[in-house]
Amino acid sequence: MRPTLLARSLFLTVIVVTFVLQAVVQASTVIIPSDEELVIGARAIVRGTVVNSFSGYDQQRRAIFTYTTLRLARVLKGGSILNSTGEIVIKEPGGIAGNLGSDIFGIPQFTSGEEVLLYLDTWPDGSLRVYQWFLGKFRITTNALTGRESIARESADTRVTIRGRSTFGPSTDQSDLNTYLERLSSLVQTLSAQSAAHEQAYFSDASLNRIPGEFPQIESDARQPNFTILNPYQPQRWFEPDNEQPVRFSINPLQMPNSRLPDDLKAAMEVWSSINNSSIKLVLGEETTTTCGLSNIDGVNTISFNNCDGYSSFSPPVRGGCAGVIAAASISNFDVTQRKTVGGIVFYRAIEGNISFNPFANCFFNDSCNVREIATHELGHAIGLGHSRDTNASLFAYAHFDGRCGGVRADDEAGIRFLYPKLTQIKLPAIDTSFLPIVEAESPYNFDLIGLGGAPPYRWQVISGSLPAGMLLLSNGSLRGTPLTPGESIITIQLTDSVNQSVQKQFVMKISPKPSITTPRPDTTQNKLLFYPLDTPVRWFDSRSPAGACNSSRAPLNVVSPLKVRLVGACSRANIPTSARVIVGQITVINLTQSPGNYQIVSSGGTPSNIGVLSYGPLQTLTTTFIAPLGEDGAVDIYSGNQVHIQVDVTGYFGSPSLGGLYFYPLATPLRISDTAGSPGACRTLPQPLGTGATHIERATIRCGGVVIPSTARFIVGNTTMTNVTAFNGFVTFYPARLPRPGTVSLQLPPFSTASNQVIVGLDQNGLFNTYTSAGAHFAFDIMGYFSPEATSDEERSTGLFYYPLNRPLRLVETRLNETGCFSLSRPINANQEVLVPAKGNCNGIELPPSVQAVTGNTTVYNQSQMNGNLVFYPDDQLRPATANLHYLVNRLTSNSFTVKLGSLGSFKVESGHLVNLSIDLTGFFAP
Repeated sequence: MRPTLLARSLFLTVIVVTFVLQAVVQASTVIIPSDEELVIGARAIVRGTVVNSFSGYDQQRRAIFTYTTLRLARVLKGGSILNSTGEIVIKEPGGIAGNLGSDIFGIPQFTSGEEVLLYLDTWPDGSLRVYQWFLGKFRITTNALTGRESIARESADTRVTIRGRSTFGPSTDQSDLNTYLERLSSLVQTLSAQSAAHEQAYFSDASLNRIPGEFPQIESDARQPNFTILNPYQPQRWFEPDNEQPVRFSINPLQMPNSRLPDDLKAAMEVWSSINNSSIKLVLGEETTTTCGLSNIDGVNTISFNNCDGYSSFSPPVRGGCAGVIAAASISNFDVTQRKTVGGIVFYRAIEGNISFNPFANCFFNDSCNVREIATHELGHAIGLGHSRDTNASLFAYAHFDGRCGGVRADDEAGIRFLYPKLTQIKLPAIDTSFLPIVEAESPYNFDLIGLGGAPPYRWQVISGSLPAGMLLLSNGSLRGTPLTPGESIITIQLTDSVNQSVQKQFVMKISPKPSITTPRPDTTQNKLLFYPLDTPVRWFDSRSPAGACNSSRAPLNVVSPLKVRLVGACSRANIPTSARVIVGQITVINLTQSPGNYQIVSSGGTPSNIGVLSYGPLQTLTTTFIAPLGEDGAVDIYSGNQVHIQVDVTGYFGSPSLGGLYFYPLATPLRISDTAGSPGACRTLPQPLGTGATHIERATIRCGGVVIPSTARFIVGNTTMTNVTAFNGFVTFYPARLPRPGTVSLQLPPFSTASNQVIVGLDQNGLFNTYTSAGAHFAFDIMGYFSPEATSDEERSTGLFYYPLNRPLRLVETRLNETGCFSLSRPINANQEVLVPAKGNCNGIELPPSVQAVTGNTTVYNQSQMNGNLVFYPDDQLRPATANLHYLVNRLTSNSFTVKLGSLGSFKVESGHLVNLSIDLTGFFAP
């Protein structure tokens, strides 16, 4: 991660979304006003960007209000009262404050970072509010392909009843932005007399205030720390301060702008070293170094000025100017095997940090005050702080150059105290592992012990008792091997840190008997199952190499016989019991041949068929989500028509209901929660593609379009569609927020191409998940349902569902001529044609009972058109959503797994953007 300091002003955004029991609920009925009525009735019309939004309790009025800060870009009406720049605060009724909530249907909702055009009037006290509730809010989006901006009125909540439109002229719901602004400017001018009369009649004695009077106090009550960690997805910090050791930097003097630089750097280091109640100490060594740049891993913490590594992202200025990036910092090397918990977060040990000043920005370096601010900012990054959301903080994303020199502000100090709390004593090491997983005899055992505190690196050893035959404890804390016989072993393990401080802990290592494969296994079609997720996805198998995976065949799949992969037992920190019935994960197929092919996952000992087959192209690497039943030996068989390498990542499993299992809740209609391409219908529009090597954090627990994903959701089932905007192959990994990125893959990204995959991803306690993209990509994420530990949902007034796997895949739909299925159309489906697919009843000996509420399966599109397109599945009683289940390419077979809710008719609809053939295979269903 390479944060940079820029020489211009910009704001950052904060998203605050909370769900609690609602205390007030109302319903609303509206008639859409005409454009002229909006212009006349509004006291002000503004364009701007939402900075943040939060709720507070107004003691004087005994009500909850939501306060939204808007940074103005333009004032189209009311300019005599409002300036055209700066910020205003909008006050709307409702929101959440503490454990109280107030929900008023029809009140506009705001998301940090969204661009809006608002019609405003005022409360009696002069506080600004949106005129006519959601009817006066218009969202501005940009089409990523054309660059054109458009405008659309905020959609009505499903609990709002629209009775019609005003008869006093036309009303605009959506339009090209420039066209709309031209019309709006004309209306403001021609209706000025009527606007003045309306103002005199209703607001003659009312002020118009940029900020509500109570806002400063409520903002103070609601204020939270704004500092961030440099990389919250793989947190890093220096461990030296924990042992009262300084973090030492060296200067590379080549092209150093002036001789004062060392003194300025020392002054900046002293700023961080002098913060009360913090243990961090920074030192500038007297010796110089010849190393330089941001990315070089050479063991020296370097401050350089010459960009000699060529990888500091500094480009020559235009016309000799001095704008853009001033300096950048990185923690270029950290050790994931050395970990320490601080403030409830597990940090990796930082090994090397570098700072690089832009040699093309010398105009800033002649002023010592400027240099000290730059150095203070970049040093903050090099010791683990990210950009602050506090615009006054020295770690804010943009330089201030306001005379603060090397000074820091309260939020900077709060951040460094969090990362490096004051030492009360040198902490002893501790063994953080609570228990060892139970595995079966003759099963692979892969488990890593975790140490905390003390002075890493650690050494591990067994000091009493004996490991089971076939097992070994490596000095790095890894338990490896294959236990040969069942039984229990009581062992004492010792951890010793680098300064010879030791700690011991006793464990029971239990090896259970290997089950007899002759024992009849219950018929899974008669068992209702719950979902049991792993804490984080795990690379269970890789046929290429054992590195990073728990198991490997070290050879590609043989096309003559299947590859058997056992998916029960211990792997990394995961343990899948023999009671698991169905495995959930991703399979990556790496086709080594010039020919297209297909593959299939069946339960161990099962019979492959042409049903449930997934396709891949020549030399293609393809990742697909699978939900596969296990055989009696806890394994699956993988068949392929070509020689391929296989990677298997596991997300969780379905098993018999017990403590810890999750119920499934399908959404009433699929929901697009985020989109970077500006397509309509998304809950959030991101301003640009996701970056190369970047991690994006996304909130899944939201209210949007009348659909609710509650805070009880622990895993979501969705689909992602991503377009690689780079010229190299890439991949995507989804995983819960606040956890290190696993070595797994959720989607492959061919260069300049679009791909999609079903995603089943965990959420952290705040409903967040991470998206890592190794290549820059446009991003769309749709949610079809979620898993929750709650058996019933007060939010949805519904009951959680169990999963029922079919004992074999069922070909439900087939459109190709001379191919059969439960529903054989013998013709392709037309573009934008709604195809109704019943999903209840008996077909080919498999019964789909009346209680079915959602189904899972695979679909393959045979696209013979000259257009790329999307396939959409949705309930029969819903309109087509702005989502997709599969993206297909020209003249290609494309496969994906899916989950879809059935509508009131017991069916779902299928719709394609173009004329295609397709097949739909079912693998299971959800029901009470």
